[in-house]
Amino acid sequence: MHMRAFIDSMEQYSIRNAYVQIFYEVLNDIRRYQTRGGGGDVNRGGLGKVLRDWLICMMPAIPHTCEEYWHRLVKDSFVSTERIDVEIDGRIDWGGTIESEDYLDRVVEDIRSILKATSLKPKRIVIGCHSQRARRIAEMILSGRQNELDREERSFIPDFMKNRKNISLLSIDEAAVLERNRKYLEGLFSTEVVVTVRDLSPRGGKNPWPGSRP
Repeated sequence: MHMRAFIDSMEQYSIRNAYVQIFYEVLNDIRRYQTRGGGGDVNRGGLGKVLRDWLICMMPAIPHTCEEYWHRLVKDSFVSTERIDVEIDGRIDWGGTIESEDYLDRVVEDIRSILKATSLKPKRIVIGCHSQRARRIAEMILSGRQNELDREERSFIPDFMKNRKNISLLSIDEAAVLERNRKYLEGLFSTEVVVTVRDLSPRGGKNPWPGSRP
């Protein structure tokens, strides 16, 4: 995503904006990666690919440094002979990594808001995620097929409409994203975090809908 912005800025001769984007924003993402437990061998996972592209982009600005790290961490050649791959749109995982990060950021923000408003210091934070039935009901309502719902399912329509502004059909598995980042959340809030999948309840209370707040 940052590389796409870098290429677009360079094509418009906005050199300063290009390097602000590729330098600071990528470093911020690497710091985020490290806070999630990332690190170690840069040639494993996605960090090696990021580093390779980053050094190619940064070479005109800090050539000696980029050559040094290229030799040390990428391969025994010269980064100055490499070309930027401008056909990168197919490599951007819009529906996976980016959507997962945006969702996780919203969850963190919501938990912080709740803790600030209540002044609570919980021993455990429980995050309830929507069930497959809740997603199916949401999909049918949003597509105008609510008449196909059975009687019990139609009873959830008022609750859906009340929370409509916070509901979105993400392509990710929200529970899986939270479970994958549970240790990160526990470190962030210094308490146990439990991720659960809850079905819709006709007895009232806060029902978990797709994309809704925890």
